[in-house]
Amino acid sequence: MWLSKISEFLTNNSAVGNLTILYKEGIMIDPEKAYKKILENTSRTVELKPCSLTDSIGKILGEDVFATENIPPFDKSTFDGFAFASKKTKNASAEKPITFEVATQIPAGETIIKNKYGKLEGKAVRIMTGAPLPEGFDCVIPFEKVEGYNDKIVLKIPLFYKENVSSKGEEIKKGEKVLEAGTKISPFHIGVLSSLGFREIKIKKAPTIGIITTGNELVEVEKTLEKGKIRNSNKYYLLSYLQSIGYKTLFYGNVHDSLDDLKQKFHKALTKVDFLITTGGVSVGDYDLVPRALKEIGATQIFWRVNMKPGKFMHFSIFNNVPIFSLSGNPAAMTTSFKTMVEKPLLKSNGYSNIGNELMSESVSAFLKQSLKKNSCSHWRLIRARRWIEDGKLYCKPVEKDKTGISSTIIGANGIIVIPPYSSPVKENDLVDFLSFNELKEEF
Repeated sequence: MWLSKISEFLTNNSAVGNLTILYKEGIMIDPEKAYKKILENTSRTVELKPCSLTDSIGKILGEDVFATENIPPFDKSTFDGFAFASKKTKNASAEKPITFEVATQIPAGETIIKNKYGKLEGKAVRIMTGAPLPEGFDCVIPFEKVEGYNDKIVLKIPLFYKENVSSKGEEIKKGEKVLEAGTKISPFHIGVLSSLGFREIKIKKAPTIGIITTGNELVEVEKTLEKGKIRNSNKYYLLSYLQSIGYKTLFYGNVHDSLDDLKQKFHKALTKVDFLITTGGVSVGDYDLVPRALKEIGATQIFWRVNMKPGKFMHFSIFNNVPIFSLSGNPAAMTTSFKTMVEKPLLKSNGYSNIGNELMSESVSAFLKQSLKKNSCSHWRLIRARRWIEDGKLYCKPVEKDKTGISSTIIGANGIIVIPPYSSPVKENDLVDFLSFNELKEEF
């Protein structure tokens, strides 16, 4: 009843302008529900395409990869030392040492093709780390554990089968699944794939993401600032980040606060992109026209306004199967919304398997290094913070001047402390939930 009365009052009061829409469109949505709705509406069929190994860093693997050979491809020594047949060493002891003739030497990269038992049987072979064991030899002892280094050596201990030997296929067996589809390719993966002889892999074709910024107050970075103007930092943040993870981006310019201009720009962009991100114009002021423009072109609103701060004014909609993320124009609020609500769904929509279905799936618990100043409130608090490891424990601390309008704090932060609504006062050494700006929580 109270909501209908407020709506009636607002409708009859022109002074409050667009605030009427705030109530007509419904109440705010919790971040967790908003995140799930985004996931529900951003799944897509992803094409696969070939990619050279050297260009695959950061890309999403499109299919399972199976080993085509063994790693290592042969039994190899793990030390510089001497190779033996273990059965010939079983009686060696300090009281009864055994003297072996050193038959030959095998450096890494070379092998004895055929074991001529007349020359090698019962003898030792000098061998280097990584070199293959000759046929009939199955153990190695480091140089420093024998006496003599020339033509003969003295062994005072018995050796066991495969001692100091890395067996054929010990690391990776032929036919074994090495990487799963959906893996984000790292330098470590590239190293393994190259050792298996892969020059090319199948990756998920990255989406094309359109970006539109809005606001009469925005100017390009090279422009001299006039009073009342600010530089368009949102454009550069989004373009640089999305390009860094291999996504194709199309920037459709900054649109002034004009309903017709917005509708025209939306129509142009939405025919060419897989996703669209806009910044600015999503609050309830007279010039916040993005939700209205999207509604008038036929976009379906999924939600508008999220019960969190910063990032409250976020609008999510769909037009012809293209998801549209409309974020705050405030740089600090925009980056917070992007990191919590947009980044992971974009990765997941491209087949990245290491993303959970819950907003807090990738969160970790960290000890708070200082008490939070503000007490409980009705919205989720997303506090830009820095985390580190100290004495084996994970700690975090809010960055200085953590206010919605201060974008410079994002530089000192590497994640967000998440405080649910109506929480008890959070004090020093309390455990809190921490969402990293890194994509993977194991990167902690």
